[in-house]
Amino acid sequence: MKKRVLHVSCDGLGNGGVQAVIMLIVRNLKMDFAFDIVVSMEDTGYYTEEFLKQGKIFCIPLNNRTTKWKRRISEYLWPFKLYSGIKKILENNGPYDAIHCHNYFDAGVCLLVAKQKGIPVRIAHSHNTKSPEEHLNFFRKIYTRAYKSLIREHATHKLGCSKDACSYLFEDDNAKVINNAIDLKKFNPEIYKLPLEQSRLNEIRFIHVGRFSYQKNQSFLINVFKYIHDRVENTSLTIIGHGSDEEKIRQMIENYKLEDSVSILPHDTNIPAVFAESDIMIFPSTYEGLGIALIEAQAMGVSCFASTAVPSEANLGLCRYLDLQEGHEHWGREIVQSIKGGKKEKSFVNMDSYNMNNIKELYRGFYLNKL
Repeated sequence: MKKRVLHVSCDGLGNGGVQAVIMLIVRNLKMDFAFDIVVSMEDTGYYTEEFLKQGKIFCIPLNNRTTKWKRRISEYLWPFKLYSGIKKILENNGPYDAIHCHNYFDAGVCLLVAKQKGIPVRIAHSHNTKSPEEHLNFFRKIYTRAYKSLIREHATHKLGCSKDACSYLFEDDNAKVINNAIDLKKFNPEIYKLPLEQSRLNEIRFIHVGRFSYQKNQSFLINVFKYIHDRVENTSLTIIGHGSDEEKIRQMIENYKLEDSVSILPHDTNIPAVFAESDIMIFPSTYEGLGIALIEAQAMGVSCFASTAVPSEANLGLCRYLDLQEGHEHWGREIVQSIKGGKKEKSFVNMDSYNMNNIKELYRGFYLNKL
């Protein structure tokens, strides 16, 4: 009989970095393990249909209230709702051999219940680092301190996608860095060796992949591209993503009269194919656990400019770091300088450390409690 593993997502099953990690695990270990998942968004996500072919999806929905005070009350009550929800799921659908939590500090509550219910393998997995805005919220400070204590007490395994991500969630030396694997069958330059249209041969094509949000910092991205576009002929920018800040970014594009040079594609776009036609990735995140989009870009031979908030582990040889504090004009000057000598042939990097064929054996060991 297959061992049973319950994943806990950080939100839903949309097309995000955490969800991509979960789905790679499921695809590569489905012959040996049975997987279910807990989400906090009821709407159908990018991976929902695929996951349902492997296991059950349980939802403990967040209360997205309309007023500030209702949202605040829901925030205070959320730990109790999460506790009772996880408890009910385990009681009605268990037993499970392992629980794998990707929901940051909320993992503390899930791991507490899992220990009470006798689940032997309890994994907390950190995918991000501290937001610069967190220090503004007193409740957040109390919340993180209490939840870190729960994680330390009840997790049997602590994993992170980078050293910074481990330090953020666990603050101890017992956490293990495990690379976020990418699907090298998809992110394979050999698949996309197609000639470009004649009109695009001399074009400098910029790319950005990320959720429209404060973290991914697309307003800074547009300012950088505007600087470049005003000084270098034949440049274009493609943005792939979705999120709450999309309308604001579209307004910036219109105000700067960049509609003919900037295109926004939906999050379910064939990202490897777009990378194959791109020259430079701009990734000005305000904070980042790793930056899996940078790994994917470099796998496709795309040169990258990233903020110093991105962990150094994301640099596989094609990434250059710039400080956000230097401003968008500094970024623009550095990027313009890099392309003045003309377009460069793409370089490709060794991706063995991000190959799922290697990394899946680590997960197998964790789930079987052998590591």
